[in-house]
Amino acid sequence: MQTGRSFETSSQANQAANVGTRTVRILGLRRRFLVDRKSQLRAGLLTTGMTLVLLVLLNISLHASREQSTANILADAPELAPMLQSQSLLEFVLVLASSLVFLIGVFVVTVLETHKTAGAAYNLRRHMESVSQGQYNTRIHLRHDDTLLPLEATFNAMTTSIESRVWEEVETLEGFAERTDALTGPGDADQLGREIRARADELRRLAE
Repeated sequence: MQTGRSFETSSQANQAANVGTRTVRILGLRRRFLVDRKSQLRAGLLTTGMTLVLLVLLNISLHASREQSTANILADAPELAPMLQSQSLLEFVLVLASSLVFLIGVFVVTVLETHKTAGAAYNLRRHMESVSQGQYNTRIHLRHDDTLLPLEATFNAMTTSIESRVWEEVETLEGFAERTDALTGPGDADQLGREIRARADELRRLAE
């Protein structure tokens, strides 16, 4: 039937679109890293804040140890005070700069890691909205490192099943329409009515 050919054509178009989507995914990946801006920034700031606390505690411990060592050296050689002060200042600047770079790195890595979940969740939600609007031929394609990757196959299997079911119903309704055109008497009409009601009851049970 023409409906079957339409379904085949639709499937071929979906496959071509899937290839294109996968190509884009491989070449470009996602360029928008702040998908769920509020959650991702909160996670980044929380992780960076905890790291900052640990760095401060570590630097305080190292500073105390360095001050004690400097005091012991000055007790034996007071003339080294200018050199030790200069060295201490240099070490402070280096520690401060390296700590700042480290914190920025922690923040960036956290945002990138949360994007693996937030980006996949956004993609999944968008396709679910498409299905709710009747676009049963939609398919989702996640990146290989997304944390929700196992849901890709499940979602696509679901939409494929729904799409196949819809086309089956289309073929059934077209069959009913053809039989309606060929009705010759009350008996045929009654038989067709019973089959239509049976079909409706079957669909009702699926929806319950």
